[in-house]
Amino acid sequence: MTNADSPAFATPETDTSYGHYGLTKREHFAGLAMAGLLAAAEESPAHTIAAISVSHADALLAELGMEQTK
Repeated sequence: MTNADSPAFATPETDTSYGHYGLTKREHFAGLAMAGLLAAAEESPAHTIAAISVSHADALLAELGMEQTK
C-alpha cells in the first residue's frame, strides 16, 4: 500500500469493531484542494476543478514522500 492509498483517518480493529478506513490520504487531500479551488471566485467546469485538485494532492504526496527519504 502506498502512502497515497493509506487511510487518512483509520481506526484500528478491536474485539467489538472491524475498524474503519474511510478516505485515503489522496482522496482527503484532493477534497481539501477542491474546497480551496471552489472558494475562489473563478468559475471552471467541474471536471477541470477535479483534475486540478487531484494534481495538487498528488504533488503534495510526492513532496511528503521526498521529505521522508531525506
